[in-house]
Amino acid sequence: MGFLRVHGAPDEPLGIEDAYEAALVLLPPSAWQRGRDPDAPAMKLAADIVEHRGPGQRRNRNRLAFLAYLPRRISAKSGSRTSRT
Repeated sequence: MGFLRVHGAPDEPLGIEDAYEAALVLLPPSAWQRGRDPDAPAMKLAADIVEHRGPGQRRNRNRLAFLAYLPRRISAKSGSRTSRT
């Protein structure tokens, strides 16, 4: 299944139209995700986008998929990448 619409790094929900076709929303790096943390910036922005479309509510909520940045850091000892959890 492909996406007919892709939205890159929206600042607010208003920029994402409420359409029937599936859409991929690439969240900005400032909206990172850490594990399943419900308080992470990515979860908050995604929830805002799903719930709102301008002043009204979004009708096609289940037509959006989100991709968020997962911060990683490099270990000073081994040079290997580790997850920030």
